[in-house]
Amino acid sequence: DERTVLVDTCPASFRLRDDREACTCAAGETLSGGACVPCAPGTAKAAPGAGACAACDAGSFAEAGATQCGNCPAGRYSGAKARECLPCEAGTSSGAGAATCQACQAGSFAAPASPVCAQCSAGRFSGVKAPACSPCARGEISNASAVVCTLCDADAGETSNIDNTACSRCLPHFFPLPATGQC
Repeated sequence: DERTVLVDTCPASFRLRDDREACTCAAGETLSGGACVPCAPGTAKAAPGAGACAACDAGSFAEAGATQCGNCPAGRYSGAKARECLPCEAGTSSGAGAATCQACQAGSFAAPASPVCAQCSAGRFSGVKAPACSPCARGEISNASAVVCTLCDADAGETSNIDNTACSRCLPHFFPLPATGQC
């Protein structure tokens, strides 16, 4: 029969369609066991209807009953069908919507949940995947983004300045101590 029947009310858990011709599940819900239920965490559904909820891609997430998957913020990542995004570990970073975190290159560092790896400042150095930069020892220097520190020429009477950014000669009548690098 091709007649139209307008519906005034729907059974529990169902929603009345905008055209008032049928009861259906709302956006963020799917039909399961004769009732509308929220989409499971890590899945979402934008349109109303009885159709299935779609799994979120890696780099995105959704809580239960979501109408769309959201991108992971910078400094966080997720696999497919994720309920939440996880923070990148120290020494790694990620941009928004990342499925994995990338290790920081030598000469840079990142704290946990960092969106970018930062360069080591002059007088400091780091290896790959460093959570922080280490200071050069007394009598050593480095430029920004250093992988290693360079020794000052102690035989020529040099030591490093207080910031370990430049070598300078000890004052007259002073000499560098090999054990500490201090004049």
